[in-house]
Amino acid sequence: MTSNAKEKMIAMASNVSIKSKTKIFQKIFLHIFLPLVLGAIVYLLGRQNVLLNADIYFLKKYFYKSFVAIHKHSILLYNAPDFCWDYSLASALFFWGKKYASGRRFFPIIILALLLASEFIQLLMPTIFTFDWIDVLAAFFAFMLSYLLNYRK
Repeated sequence: MTSNAKEKMIAMASNVSIKSKTKIFQKIFLHIFLPLVLGAIVYLLGRQNVLLNADIYFLKKYFYKSFVAIHKHSILLYNAPDFCWDYSLASALFFWGKKYASGRRFFPIIILALLLASEFIQLLMPTIFTFDWIDVLAAFFAFMLSYLLNYRK
């Protein structure tokens, strides 16, 4: 094989590597970091009882007018952040599982159990947490969406 052909093969291999790394980064950003950020934005800007109330009043005012008709029991304000966080966690675990737990038949069931347990554990500490059945449904739907987009072959 000539040195020119070797250089072309090396260039092609490095190009594939860069493309695959970019695709992995895009998936991680889209399925893990973006849902976390969106959930945090809704949680911080949408709720009345959050620590940052005074510091971000101008952002909250804009958020209220442009994004949501504020209602004290809105699913968007109280359950969407949980959905985003559950989706992000499930996606991260599915990405990890593809590499380290492939072939494990019960891996998705373990993830679902973890997500649901994190909601049901709130029943044990009612003075600290507020249990909500809609959050349980949000965790289940987040798992299903993550499973369909990130794990299913």
